[in-house]
Amino acid sequence: MQAMLVQFLAALAQQPSRLRFAELATKAGHWVPISERADRLLINSGVLKATETHVTLVEDHLTALLDFARDQAKPAPDARLERLPRRRRDRVEALRQLAASVLVGGERVSETVLGERLEPLVVDVAAARRAMIDEGVLDRHSATQTYWLPAIEPEDHVSD
Repeated sequence: MQAMLVQFLAALAQQPSRLRFAELATKAGHWVPISERADRLLINSGVLKATETHVTLVEDHLTALLDFARDQAKPAPDARLERLPRRRRDRVEALRQLAASVLVGGERVSETVLGERLEPLVVDVAAARRAMIDEGVLDRHSATQTYWLPAIEPEDHVSD
């Protein structure tokens, strides 16, 4: 999996492959005519499935690569956040950074998955989750117990 992650990052580092990936991401679930030069690294990384003439994005493999990268980047156990800053601006910024480290924009996860991702980062998972909801850093659908990053406008700011 590590070799595939490196291959994927190498593909994204090259403009033709990066642009091609962006194009294919907008057409997820559809087969698109192959572009041998731009698709080669993406196919080798496993994020594209290819026939002789067409390619499509393999979203499950993208998720697996992200999960692998998260597992590799787990901090040391003693590096977990024990308590949030008291000053609201600092607290909200810490919560935003925490949320961005466990969720990708547009991704919706269950409470269980969110907890599993927060556990290596914070001492009190439930308190951190509640604080992210209370401060508007995460949105929550109470009936389905799903969480996601809300759309944040550039002018959004936090006062003390």
